[in-house]
Amino acid sequence: MKKFNSNKLELMRRERHLTQDELSKELGISRVTVNYWENEKRTPNVYEISRLAKYFNVSEEQLVYDSKSNEAIVRKNTFLALKDLGKDAKWLSEKLKQPLQTVQNWLDSKHAFSRLQIDRIISILKEAGINIIESFESIYSMPISTKIINIPKLSVTKTKKSDFFILSDNEYEDFIELPISLFPDASFVVSIPGFREECYMPDNSYCVIKKMTTPLTSKNMLVKTEQGWLIAKVGIKKGKVHISRFNSDEEIKAGKIEIIGKVCGFVMKED
Repeated sequence: MKKFNSNKLELMRRERHLTQDELSKELGISRVTVNYWENEKRTPNVYEISRLAKYFNVSEEQLVYDSKSNEAIVRKNTFLALKDLGKDAKWLSEKLKQPLQTVQNWLDSKHAFSRLQIDRIISILKEAGINIIESFESIYSMPISTKIINIPKLSVTKTKKSDFFILSDNEYEDFIELPISLFPDASFVVSIPGFREECYMPDNSYCVIKKMTTPLTSKNMLVKTEQGWLIAKVGIKKGKVHISRFNSDEEIKAGKIEIIGKVCGFVMKED
């Protein structure tokens, strides 16, 4: 399934130091349209993709990628590489510092991994002696920039109520360095101690958040409630925002809900 590369569009726009409004004027479209493209709320048509490619002087192929088949290639090659190395999912989970069930679910095609996690799998297997893919860049048709940016890190503490946490009194506890190409739209990261395993976020990782107040249906988002903050799947029912757990439709009763941002992915902490 071909998917529009919204991250690539935002990255190219930022590299040219353009606001969404400025880009919209260059293309003769509305700012809302550009915003919808970058937030995956609308996909440009063939004509619009052609105009974007011409404006940024890139190929049309760089603005779309086959997300499912690309990850399927990495997954299949990982399975074969583990077999050749005499290793298993447990070995890979220890290397990734991810729960065994999370890695097994990925190998069984039950859920997807972020680009960063896939990149780490490729690196781990390469260090073990098998290069499962010649170029990670060619898989995603998106160049891996070496430009490093500082992303604010918010500290949190757990509450007695499951899933909920409280942000620290300080606005930012620290900063971490990230290549801009991995999460070009990142606003900040949070580290959540003892986070539930079914959320697929182990203790040794950060959750990358893009500030956003608009609820995105079926997307994992950071929300604020009367009981505290949490990361949950967002849904809209009869015009009202509802939240549920990551791996089910079980609704979380949380009172008033305020959208803080969208989950862009996870970043493994350095050892």
